[in-house]
Amino acid sequence: MPCHIPPHRKSPVASAIERKQMVLEALAGIPEFELETCELDRNSPSYMVESLQILRARYGEKQPLCLILGTDAFAHITSWYQWERLLALTHLAIFNRPESPFQVPAQLDALHPNCVISETDKLKNMSSGLIISLKESVPLTVSSTQIRDAFRSNQDPRFLLPDPVRRYIHHHAIYKETPNL
Repeated sequence: MPCHIPPHRKSPVASAIERKQMVLEALAGIPEFELETCELDRNSPSYMVESLQILRARYGEKQPLCLILGTDAFAHITSWYQWERLLALTHLAIFNRPESPFQVPAQLDALHPNCVISETDKLKNMSSGLIISLKESVPLTVSSTQIRDAFRSNQDPRFLLPDPVRRYIHHHAIYKETPNL
């Protein structure tokens, strides 16, 4: 779900159309995932709670929804717009990042005690309200900033993103000077 107008930082270098295409390139051949454009379809700041409201209306109150975040983003979730409403709309699945260990922010834990689970099967039994740390994920220290910096400094970020995305970025020279790939 590419962000259209990020409310928490300056606009991305890649246009919304380019970011949409990069997601399509990354998801090609992976039928379990699909591009969601609800944020791109609005001409307003991209607040996750509003996007989740759209998805909840589309899929109904009983369909489980799961928002996937890295521990780095999860650590700051209480700074998000209307963060208190997130667990009423979705589950949170947290991927481990080496520089940011899994820890439920105190404000979130106080509002939703006992919502952390350890078994993914439990996510299917409720439509929202649970948090799971995906400990089996391989923690990577790479970030989108590092990938963009690699392109800017004429380095090849091979193995840090899918080859179709890498080729798309190079072909369209999205992050200025890109290496010959």
